[in-house]
Amino acid sequence: MDSTALAFPKPTKQSARRRARHKRKVSLIADVRQAVMARDESCRVCGEPDGLHMHEVVFRSAGRSLADTFSLVNCLALCCHCHTLIHARCIWLSFEDSAVGCNGPVIVSTVRP
Repeated sequence: MDSTALAFPKPTKQSARRRARHKRKVSLIADVRQAVMARDESCRVCGEPDGLHMHEVVFRSAGRSLADTFSLVNCLALCCHCHTLIHARCIWLSFEDSAVGCNGPVIVSTVRP
């Protein structure tokens, strides 16, 4: 029997699906990073314009979907120093208005909210 006569498609390998999913993830993160850097132009905590990193206010480990984690509402630009302070839990960020998230004012505090 000829394989072209089969009524069902040949399944894709899991590794091919994994590569495709990874490519979509990397593309989404790159697009959001570009939009965040264009929006913020400097650190949202101290105003430093150089050495910016993208930071997710609600971390990936919180179990949110990829699209929710990497969005303009959840991501902002931080300098290397402020980004280190946040991950060391020396400062915390929260939204002034959760509906607009990082598109609006962000509250910086030294006491955990």
